[in-house]
Amino acid sequence: MDNTVTDMLGKTINVGDFVVFANNIYQVKKLDGEKLRGRWARDGNVRIMLINPSKTTKPVLKRSDEMVVVPAGDVLFKLIKQ
Repeated sequence: MDNTVTDMLGKTINVGDFVVFANNIYQVKKLDGEKLRGRWARDGNVRIMLINPSKTTKPVLKRSDEMVVVPAGDVLFKLIKQ
């Protein structure tokens, strides 16, 4: 059985990747092994954390088909510009 977790565009999601979810940028902290029952066979659980967290921000668990992987270089450029 293939344990690959993919985003809504079919790109593979790995720990450490940056993703966009609900108009915010997050970093992937963990890929949970158990897949959610969902619309697509490759959906999975992804634990993500905001890239600019406050003291009270905690990681959240979301479905992989609700996010899109973005290049790390683009995220770094955005952080440098801030």
